[in-house]
Amino acid sequence: MTTSMQPELRTQRQDELVARLQAAGYRLTPQRLALVNLLANDDSHPSADQIFARLRAEYPTISLATVYNTLEVLVELGEALTLDLSEGCTRYDVRRPAAHPHVVCRACGRVSDLEVDGLGAFIAEARAASDFGDLQPRIYFDGICPDCTGPSRRPSGP
Repeated sequence: MTTSMQPELRTQRQDELVARLQAAGYRLTPQRLALVNLLANDDSHPSADQIFARLRAEYPTISLATVYNTLEVLVELGEALTLDLSEGCTRYDVRRPAAHPHVVCRACGRVSDLEVDGLGAFIAEARAASDFGDLQPRIYFDGICPDCTGPSRRPSGP
């Protein structure tokens, strides 16, 4: 993960986010660009506090309000997906803002995207069967990630 705006590290997703913010009339301050860079290149699904902590070292003038406001704008633009994992904070998925399942480690809290065939058809069927408006799926699985079940963490036995 990178937090600086080095041109060689620009991604297509970063360019998309910048274009959407510009089109919506938002100023692209160095802090906001750094935040967009971080989110476009980070698949850890960070919270606002985690984003703020990561950016603060390089941008000491960034405020937590800037982080929250920018995240709110990205959500409103459909460029960020909010994840409520019952941790007492909201995490954000900006790399893949469309509905998709996630898997959460019960031991360390790591969040990863999960690829599941047939999900699009399932979501369409659920929307068609419901009389709720703006039905948004929130699908989470929990388990223990490979880092937490690695050889050094497995209990020794007979």
